Amino acid sequence: MRSNSTLLLIVLALAITPLAAQEIYRVVDEHGNVTYTDQKPDEEADPLELPELNVLGDDDEAPLPETDTEAQQEPSGPLGFEIVSPADGDVVEAGSVHVEMDSNVAIPPTARIVLFLNGQPQEPIRTMDITLDQVPPGPYQLRAELQTPEGRQLAETDTIRIEVSTPEDDDGTP
Repeated sequence: MRSNSTLLLIVLALAITPLAAQEIYRVVDEHGNVTYTDQKPDEEADPLELPELNVLGDDDEAPLPETDTEAQQEPSGPLGFEIVSPADGDVVEAGSVHVEMDSNVAIPPTARIVLFLNGQPQEPIRTMDITLDQVPPGPYQLRAELQTPEGRQLAETDTIRIEVSTPEDDDGTP
């Protein structure tokens, strides 16, 4: 009886093997639509050459792909995003505040930057510098967020504190 079970397992294993090595065909219709199928579309059709599958066990380490792309040669690490001007603690002349930001990676053209002035979001921008006009005198906290077009936060700067000064009269006195 044991030999019948072993024989049955061998027969089942041999029957399943052709299913694992099934051929795949690529078919393009008259409208340019592409379909992949395991049904041979016509007699002249050749099956696709598919790469061998790599199946890793729990204890195996995945091999790293070998590429020469610049992106893979750049140093990896967290996304750096900061306000470089004005600096924390700066006193800025009343009227306008010019803000410059920097990042350690190229910012995608679809990303947006939202500045927060005393916690209030300003209109989103797509550049790394902006001038905020008509900022009245007083203390301010300023930070920026890098966001996806949908508003998901990718990175944020540290909060900096600045003081917008009172405008001076022509004779130099406030």
